[in-house]
Amino acid sequence: MLKAALYGDGNEYDPDYVRGIWDIDEIPKGKRTSLKRFYDGLLSKTELSEFPKGKDVKYFIDGDTVLSCCIYSLYENVIEVLEKYSGIDVMGEFYTTFLRFTKGNAKEKGIVLTPKHITDLFCDIAEYYSDKKLDETTKIIDICCGSGAFLISALDRIKRNIYSETISESEKSLRYATAQRNSLIEDKISKLTKQSKDLKKKDAVYNKSEIANIEKEITKFSKQIEDLNEYLVKNGLEEVIIQKGQDELDFIASMLHYLKVGGIGIAIIPMSCAGNSGAKLRAKLLQHHTLLACMSMPSQVFFDSHVGANTCIIVLKAHIPHDSKKATFLGRWKDDGFIVIPHNGRKDSGKWDSIRREWIEQLDGTAPSNDVVFVRRKIRPTDEALAEAYTKTDYSQLKNSDFEKTLKKFSLYKFMDEHGLLED
Repeated sequence: MLKAALYGDGNEYDPDYVRGIWDIDEIPKGKRTSLKRFYDGLLSKTELSEFPKGKDVKYFIDGDTVLSCCIYSLYENVIEVLEKYSGIDVMGEFYTTFLRFTKGNAKEKGIVLTPKHITDLFCDIAEYYSDKKLDETTKIIDICCGSGAFLISALDRIKRNIYSETISESEKSLRYATAQRNSLIEDKISKLTKQSKDLKKKDAVYNKSEIANIEKEITKFSKQIEDLNEYLVKNGLEEVIIQKGQDELDFIASMLHYLKVGGIGIAIIPMSCAGNSGAKLRAKLLQHHTLLACMSMPSQVFFDSHVGANTCIIVLKAHIPHDSKKATFLGRWKDDGFIVIPHNGRKDSGKWDSIRREWIEQLDGTAPSNDVVFVRRKIRPTDEALAEAYTKTDYSQLKNSDFEKTLKKFSLYKFMDEHGLLED
């Protein structure tokens, strides 16, 4: 059964079979060969089909064989947990734990994970600037989703918003299912098209009515995509204004390209993109889109991914040119209440909930004025978009030890630079 699930009922390279894992993600032949070699070695071990023996028996109390025990354990500890806690990013949690035991920069490995409290914060920001709670009518896109952390947080927020309303349980379930469905139209078209092709390729007599129904579904979904494209062209949304430049600003341009007029785009990017070095490309971006807010984040927010870049959250309104006569919110959100616990990563010290509320109150104007932490300022497209350029410095907090610490760090940097140690 397991081999059939992995390789299908026929030859593992036969394009006609439709039951193996290969056709799910259209895995290339080279990767199939490598994976098949690994699984063949795994499945050849007789221990998997035997009753667990030795000192580890206590870990295999449910099931008849080692394999069935492992499968049940996955169900009990992963599937059932997910059903109860739908907001958990399982892949993100796995990678976060995995990265603690690796060396080097996670960015070089292509793995940089946004912490859950930040993805939840994105939902708060989106709800504030869209002036409505996320629900089943909200359309959300993450063009570089990785483990899907942002989408998971958004879907969890939608679920909680729906289930907090005083409506019947059946209606809640229907609305939540609708929210999931709306985000999968193009994926549905792709799978239906492949399903139709697979049926047509078979030598045996295939069910013509089944193919006709599939193609009818494809036509329906394709019409939705055509209507969307027509809307984009009609409203001048088909432009992608940045082709080359800072990668992060290119990413933002692409993200905004897919949003409707007035749609809210949120991203966490290096502070350099909002500073002087990103001014030229940012000015081009703001010819088409409005900068609503920019908040500098804690320097260790990506600590668990072994990345120490200084970042900021930038919020834009799509396809409405920036108006320099209107104020932009600029904040220094440098303390999220998280602390680094040795061998356990960055954890909430118990302050996050209150800090999160305070940040949103700063956005909506209900927080007491504090020009050391945040300001509202009219800025031009070429102006620096970081709060640090406009907020005041609280000199009362500076101590002699701060100067000593900074001088020591600079001296160490100079020594390492002069001796070529920075690249090691």
